Amino acid sequence: MYNDFDKDLEVGALGEERVKQALTRLGHTITNTSIELQMKDIDFICRNRKNQQTTLEVKSDFRVNGTGNVYIEISNINNKRNGYKGWYYYCEAEHLGVIEPQANVCHIFQMSELREKMNEHSFRTAICNGGETKGALVPLSDIKKMDTYFSLNLLGA
Repeated sequence: MYNDFDKDLEVGALGEERVKQALTRLGHTITNTSIELQMKDIDFICRNRKNQQTTLEVKSDFRVNGTGNVYIEISNINNKRNGYKGWYYYCEAEHLGVIEPQANVCHIFQMSELREKMNEHSFRTAICNGGETKGALVPLSDIKKMDTYFSLNLLGA
C-alpha cells in the first residue's frame, strides 16, 4: 500500500469503518472483535437479519483497479510471530472483504473458497512494500466467479 505501517493501519481502519457502515445499512449487526481475535485476522463479527453470524477480515487493495488482480499476502518478513507467513496462512475469518477504493466497492467471499482456488491453481506472485511482502496475484475475474462472492457498494458509507 503505502510502505508505511502507521499509514497502512490508518487507511485500513477507515476501510473497515466504511464496510461496517455499508453492512449496517443492509440491516446487519456489526460487533468489533477482541485483540485476541484481531491477532487471528478477524476484524469484526457480522450478524444478518436471520441472526446468522460470520466473521470478516477486511483488506484494502489500491492496485486491483489497475492490475485486475487481488494481492493475497503469502509472506511478510516483519511477521516473526507467525513464522514470517502472510495473513493468508493465519487468517481465521470466515469471509474476506477486499476493498477496491477507486470503485467504492468491497469484494466479499469465503476464505475457504479462496483457499480451494489457491490450492488448485498456481498464481503469479509479486513483491510489495519495498520487498517486505510477497503475494499471489489472484485475478479479480476469478474471485467474482466464486460461489460465495458478494459485491458490497461502499458509496455513502
